[in-house]
Amino acid sequence: MKFFRSRPFDEAAALRGSAAWSRGREGARDLLQRFGIAVRLGELGEWRDAEPVFRELIPPMTAEFGPRSKETLGAWVHLALSWSGQGRPDEAVPLLAETEDVYEQTWGAEAATIWCRRMLVEALSVANRVDERVAASASLVRYCATELGDADPLTREVRFGDLIALCDADRQDEALRELAEKIVPFLRKPFDLDWAEAARLEIGAEQGDAVLAVPPLRELAARHPRHGFFRQCLADVLVLTDDHTEAAALLTNLVAESWSGWRQTLRNRGTLAQIHPDPQVAAFHARAVLAAVAWPVGHPEVLAAQEVLGRWG
Repeated sequence: MKFFRSRPFDEAAALRGSAAWSRGREGARDLLQRFGIAVRLGELGEWRDAEPVFRELIPPMTAEFGPRSKETLGAWVHLALSWSGQGRPDEAVPLLAETEDVYEQTWGAEAATIWCRRMLVEALSVANRVDERVAASASLVRYCATELGDADPLTREVRFGDLIALCDADRQDEALRELAEKIVPFLRKPFDLDWAEAARLEIGAEQGDAVLAVPPLRELAARHPRHGFFRQCLADVLVLTDDHTEAAALLTNLVAESWSGWRQTLRNRGTLAQIHPDPQVAAFHARAVLAAVAWPVGHPEVLAAQEVLGRWG
């Protein structure tokens, strides 16, 4: 009897096959199923395969659901995301802005409208248009606070995103004030308060003595071992303290888990390229970042990976 080693399941290949099989099937259920396949391809970073599916879906979805339906508008947003995901955010930004206007006019301050605006902020980040990103993020925060109130969970989520935008623009003082005055007062659950504390520690580490933030972040990571956010904060701060050995170990595990999606995984791989003690491993991660084509030419993530390959090849 022969024993065959089973091949590892290739989810992306299976999804590509399903997308090809379902092409031309245009009932409402079939359209939504195909849309879900393309969304999952995007989540896996397979935007090159997802883009034509979204493009092909828009005409039949418009006919089936209407041009202003959430289904059709969602297809437009994901088409823009497929461009951004392939390092073409400048193409995505105007489409997202236009689609967001239609969402607002048709559906008002609903989760789908806010999601579209959040994707616009993300596309500006991919484009490294720092000032526009900060302005768009602040506008989104004001919109949610006005329409939904400061205590609404969606308002809290966009405020957390605003912290990242502010820190990426080297405006940590503003980020800390927003966290203390606009986020923490509306948190009640212990987990949410721990999340906010980890964010505070990391932001503070960026502007002060990062060593002091390490012990409390270790405690938070130990308290929530199954949640990657706390290990991510700890790893980021360890990089600031030049403790590259432990940071690399944490980031390697986070990459293996793909804890927070495809783009965060690529960011972590970019950091590993910078700090990993083994030049071959560092170069491996740098090549992966460049092969993903997730950012446009000249973006800091791209330049950093190119510098590593120039050093280690």
